[in-house]
Amino acid sequence: MEYHAGTESQTAAYNLWVEQAILWLTVIRIILLLFPQNRWFSSEGSVKWAWIRNLPFVLIGILTIIGYLRVISHAMNYGTGIYIQIILAVILSFLTYLPVAVYGKLRPKLGMLMIPKTLCYVWILAVITFG
Repeated sequence: MEYHAGTESQTAAYNLWVEQAILWLTVIRIILLLFPQNRWFSSEGSVKWAWIRNLPFVLIGILTIIGYLRVISHAMNYGTGIYIQIILAVILSFLTYLPVAVYGKLRPKLGMLMIPKTLCYVWILAVITFG
């Protein structure tokens, strides 16, 4: 393995940027969840606000995937296959969560997609624990 001077500090700076972006997107999402336009206590949901409040969450997912890709290219703690499985599980988790988050009030049966989303998290835990 070849070492290049300054690589570790660049990686650390990149990771700090990703962590800070995720933190700020989380704060923004929490604030958006508090807006009355979400109509939490109404039987009719606002699809427009569902997209607005979940946009930061989608960006957090993308940053998480980018972070794992960065780990694959710089850290060799585990085999690449473990990181690829985690990335795939994160992507599948988001793909099954978004329809529920956006259209769940209009089509309650979409809530069943939370089962494969949860199984993706179990998969991640299994990969980390037993990988």
